[in-house]
Amino acid sequence: MAITFIGSRWKAVVAAALLSALGAAEVQAASCKQADLQGEWLVELSTDAVCELKIDKSGSFKKAPCGPQGTVQGTLSGKMIVDKKCAVDGKMEFVQKSGPLLKITVKAKMNKSKDMLSGSAKSQFGSATFKAFQQ
Repeated sequence: MAITFIGSRWKAVVAAALLSALGAAEVQAASCKQADLQGEWLVELSTDAVCELKIDKSGSFKKAPCGPQGTVQGTLSGKMIVDKKCAVDGKMEFVQKSGPLLKITVKAKMNKSKDMLSGSAKSQFGSATFKAFQQ
């Protein structure tokens, strides 16, 4: 019994240490601010489309070209907001050269070094995942 108790206690101590370390890592990563989104971003969607965003200090961008590699099928305009925990929310519109207007919502997470976003984009016609890289 004593061995089981010690073993259980040891597991509890190790689990507490791991949770503490994970909590410390989360606190360390939870330091994003709106200005971290500012700059040029290359967005790669799971649909094989690529967009080039130039985001200003408020998180807004206008008429960003998007389409399959080497083509432009339309432009993307909108705004993204990042919170202190590096969660990113966005609302945007994709104006196609031919086809319906897409109203898009974005949920993403900014990495610790603040040079990559990963998340999902959802429109009235479906959804896609994406990664965005600060240039």
